[in-house]
Amino acid sequence: MNNLISFSLLIALTIAQAIAECVQPTGISNPSAYAALPPNSPSPADAVFFKHILLARVEIAKREPPIQFYYVQNIVSTLYNTMGSFEELALDAWGNDQPVRFCNDSSNFALYRSVALAYITHMCFSNSFPELRAEFDSLVTPWGINPKLCTDSSKPNACGDINTPWGLAFLRYRQFLDWTSRDGWNRDGAISREYNRIPFQDWTQDPYVPENTPWELKKKENWQPLMEDNNIGFLFYQEHVTAHIGQYGRSLYVDDEDYCSAEAPKPKYKYDEELRELIRRSAAMAQDDVAKAKVQIFDNKFSSLVFLQIDLLFANGFHADSWKFIEADTISAAALYESVMLVWKEKIAHDACRPPSRMVRDLAGQKIFAYAGANQGKKQMRAEDWEPYIRTMPHSEYPSGSACFCAVFAESMKLFFGSDNFLANGKPSPLSLKVAAGQSLVEPGRPSADVTLVYNSWSAVAEDCGKSRLTGGMHFTASVPAGAALCAPFGRRMFDVIKALSSGRKEGFIQDFEKPLQMESRCRKRRR
Repeated sequence: MNNLISFSLLIALTIAQAIAECVQPTGISNPSAYAALPPNSPSPADAVFFKHILLARVEIAKREPPIQFYYVQNIVSTLYNTMGSFEELALDAWGNDQPVRFCNDSSNFALYRSVALAYITHMCFSNSFPELRAEFDSLVTPWGINPKLCTDSSKPNACGDINTPWGLAFLRYRQFLDWTSRDGWNRDGAISREYNRIPFQDWTQDPYVPENTPWELKKKENWQPLMEDNNIGFLFYQEHVTAHIGQYGRSLYVDDEDYCSAEAPKPKYKYDEELRELIRRSAAMAQDDVAKAKVQIFDNKFSSLVFLQIDLLFANGFHADSWKFIEADTISAAALYESVMLVWKEKIAHDACRPPSRMVRDLAGQKIFAYAGANQGKKQMRAEDWEPYIRTMPHSEYPSGSACFCAVFAESMKLFFGSDNFLANGKPSPLSLKVAAGQSLVEPGRPSADVTLVYNSWSAVAEDCGKSRLTGGMHFTASVPAGAALCAPFGRRMFDVIKALSSGRKEGFIQDFEKPLQMESRCRKRRR
């Protein structure tokens, strides 16, 4: 911890020195060494950046949604901080001046940008997904990037000069490590354990404990851990994922007063009516490949929302190392990050049970017609045999996290692109998502033909994304509109704050980089 404190002081002193004039970047004496990163390319770092994303997307999909957005936020904000040194005005994510600002008339300026982006991308992805480190190394070495340059003990000062692309990247990378050690998420488990650490474990003095056991729903409106299995004989019961983040996770751009006052109203469920409607939806979905495709596609926000964003950025000529691309990524990542903490606060406050729990409790022994499982279609079954189309996530039901994420993402991107409609250089540019024939992740061999979803606007995407959670059977009806209404306002908030920072202004609340770990809950806890 002393090392982290020392590094924090070093960062504070560095940032306190206002950079009055731009400087010439140094370090690249032989531009031809980066032949695969040509200085005149419109997007010279695209290959490095997107190869990292494509390689990591399988691993990130294995994480629970809060952790997915946590990684994305920290990686993207660190890229933003690094690339801000190549902009004339941009402040960093905490509203501080850049430690160095490069002159844009420098020789090979584009090449320096590309090399800096390649280094910081590799550093952040390798740290976040260490199981892929060897593969990440193999991605960058052919492009002239040395993945071990900054950690080579035989060259202790190789990355000490922040006027070099690798020195700047290494400074921002160490800042990233410092920040994530104090943000309350317990990323590496170090807050709760010295040894045998458990990443993202609830470390608080008053951890969440479910009102119900996995075997009995004593309190019929409260969340119950569900049984899961690995399809080869291992059965286990859920632990509520990251229950602590809603009260102890650190915001960057939302103060406690606004955060704590944002609440979802208590749902007024009539469970007998909800279950009848759920069964009807399940039966209809069982025979509808398009409905199934929507459930599957929007379950992974990284390969649906984020890929639509990338497609639209490309259609408008923005590439990975362009400031517009980085700005868009930073806005959407901040919107998802702030919203996931907010909706988790409300999930714990309401502690609502999921449909499978109520189905077993209220309709046990009754016969229903509904989706009967992979490649089974609609069948008559005992109510207690019913399951949603995809996995029911290990967290409470209300409000819907997916509806929250889709709404806030859509709102932030409407503002960034200046239109709800998908436009490329002012002209309509429909975008699509697809489940190819036989490629369903839920039902082997299905669908029988390609299912392509075509969208013309962010609103249409958000609507289908939210509804897909009802179609799949993971939520009751009030959860989707409540999640969307709770989080959507953060879309404008994140747009405004990031646009201000990139223009050299601090507007509204900006978290202090130096703030220590928050030991008390952010809000007065609401009684369940």
